[in-house]
Amino acid sequence: MEITYRNWVPNQGLEDAQAKIFNQANPGRNVTGKEIQERFEQEKIDPKTVRYAFQGGEPLAYVQARTYPQNKQIHIGRTWAMPNCPKEVQTKMYDGLLAYLKTRDTDFKIKFNTTSDEEAVAFATERGFKEEQKMIQFTIDLASLAKFDSSALPYSLRKAEESDFDRIVNCYLKAVGHLGRDVNPRLADMFKTKIKEGLFSLVFEGEEMVGACAPRIPEEGADPGEFLGVGPMFTLVDKVDALPSLMKTTIENCQGQPWTRDAIRVGFTDENAEEMVVMHSVAKLAATTNLVFGL
Repeated sequence: MEITYRNWVPNQGLEDAQAKIFNQANPGRNVTGKEIQERFEQEKIDPKTVRYAFQGGEPLAYVQARTYPQNKQIHIGRTWAMPNCPKEVQTKMYDGLLAYLKTRDTDFKIKFNTTSDEEAVAFATERGFKEEQKMIQFTIDLASLAKFDSSALPYSLRKAEESDFDRIVNCYLKAVGHLGRDVNPRLADMFKTKIKEGLFSLVFEGEEMVGACAPRIPEEGADPGEFLGVGPMFTLVDKVDALPSLMKTTIENCQGQPWTRDAIRVGFTDENAEEMVVMHSVAKLAATTNLVFGL
């Protein structure tokens, strides 16, 4: 059966096709077409940066790139596909989008995030990408986390209130080394939403906010799956020993909420060695290591 290719066009249901592909490839996720549509509208995306493959009218695969003008970067994602999608279709879609980006964004750096297995690394290097960074996703056993004793640590925790918004923003910018920059509207909206949900935990040393953590609430009616996702989650670089306390408090705040809580997943980059030490001390396993490649 013939395979057809399309770029994104608004108001034609392509967002629903994209959600179907992504959710199938990522068990436990429940992204909706409406969420994708809202994001595309907010970001005013270039339609040629999202490409789809269909077979007999059924969604087969998609690949997408996102532009970050403030950093002069564009990130191209992996090709998400249904199980019956041929490899050559995925490769064709990816290479077509990469070629377009090279002609469109000659002054932007193109980045590619992928898993660290040999096949993925070979795919990246064959296209001229070079490894720049590692991102590690941990799976943490909640039974072990519950035993964590934070009584000797100099921190206090409480839930965020609306009046904390500016302090959360300032702490985040300091934590990620972006002081002097503005928080983009989408991140600001996420912080405000997390505050309203009432599950946004803040950690203090004396009067100074040194970190924050909130869960990702599953959509109504969605299968929450085995894991409780966390985001955002951050601390100041020299306060990473507050991370287990933040996670433990977040779990306690979520009691009675619609999760199964056998484990929690949280990801970090390799930029902060101290963070890695803390996470390994409470981690059940390092579930995946992703790599960031750049041209």
